Amino acid sequence: MAGHNDYRFPAGTVIVQEGSLDLRAYKILSGRVEVYKTVDGKRLRRRIMEQGQVFGEIGLLLETPRTASVMTLEDTEVRAYDADTFGQLLRDDLDEALPVLKSLFEVFRRASMKALDADVAREVQPAPGMPMGTGPSAPSRATKAPATLPNGPLSMTALTARAKEGMKKWGQRIEIQKFPFKIGRSTGMMADILSDNNLSLEDRKPWTVSRNHCSIDLHPGRGGYIVCDRGSTLGTIVNGEKIGAEGSHSEAPLDQKVNQVILGREKGGWTFEFRID
Repeated sequence: MAGHNDYRFPAGTVIVQEGSLDLRAYKILSGRVEVYKTVDGKRLRRRIMEQGQVFGEIGLLLETPRTASVMTLEDTEVRAYDADTFGQLLRDDLDEALPVLKSLFEVFRRASMKALDADVAREVQPAPGMPMGTGPSAPSRATKAPATLPNGPLSMTALTARAKEGMKKWGQRIEIQKFPFKIGRSTGMMADILSDNNLSLEDRKPWTVSRNHCSIDLHPGRGGYIVCDRGSTLGTIVNGEKIGAEGSHSEAPLDQKVNQVILGREKGGWTFEFRID
């Protein structure tokens, strides 16, 4: 099939080297890889990726050095796409290109939220000559390191009737083993290129859950888990803290043994409330 090349790598192979100029995206066909950075000579794990996930997608767009390395944890097969062959794939086989497109859109969503966070951080800085703490209130937990939760998968349990209804085809409790774990509204479309979720919740108008609402991820570099709002309309509430929408920033840590996460409205019959532990 035009538009890609498949490669097999034994365990311990570095597919992408931090600092190198590799202009390809990769989809994992089988096996697992570790994404890591090297900081002060130490290897800092960012995430583990498995079959079906895509890495290196920014290489299709930007001719810049890689910001992280990717190494196989076991025998792994990947499918590689460069910009020219991916363009051909978009014309000839959209289904094959779809996972890479979805991954690119997710990168753009997170970059947009990070840019908004940076804008808010600049706005809350005190004016020149003003003592720290006398200006507008800065986000109190934006830089707080999350606690490291017990090893093993997280569990997500629906608490409210609306959340249980939204999860009816998944059961009222699911285990989260792959990160980032993306949550959003089910659109009922088989090939929705604007939506990319691991958990698609049933909702009805007026929408409470956005198409791409939030995600649960490993904190890069600090250990533990964080919840990231992905640009939702109504925001996400994590242990009482609002992120996204009119919230002061887009991320909050899971720092308790039992965490409360609410999508959108905090009160009323449309509340999507979950327990994560």
